[in-house]
Amino acid sequence: MTMRSAMAVVVSFFSAIVLVTAVPNLALAGPPFLSPPQACSGGAVPAMGGGCACANGYATYHIGEGSILCVPQIDSTCTGGTMVGGQCQCPVGDTIYRTGNGIVQCIPPPPIQSCTGGEIIGNQCVCPAGDMRYTSGSANYRCIARKVS
Repeated sequence: MTMRSAMAVVVSFFSAIVLVTAVPNLALAGPPFLSPPQACSGGAVPAMGGGCACANGYATYHIGEGSILCVPQIDSTCTGGTMVGGQCQCPVGDTIYRTGNGIVQCIPPPPIQSCTGGEIIGNQCVCPAGDMRYTSGSANYRCIARKVS
């Protein structure tokens, strides 16, 4: 072995030591391009790519290195409803439509077109006491007396 090749081996050895000490746990962490394992509270860690997948209406909140908490998303816009504690509250019976980025729209049900045997009060078909309400179309209702046995 020549002096030049011996120095190259020594330099390579010390370069490897410097790299390992400069990047802690390099041998244990694997390639530097992989994400470290994450704690995901209230959500699920996807099989590929790491991160934290929260349910619809929840946003990720970083609570430390590699730790994520799913928290209720704060709504910024509430059309057709009222804001309560940063959340859009839609009237009962409305469909809640979230377009993303905290934008919520409350969509009321279609107006009742008919209520045979009953009365329409506040977009509800109200049947007389003892009668059952049946749907006879998307916005058509019918009140039918219950059979007494």
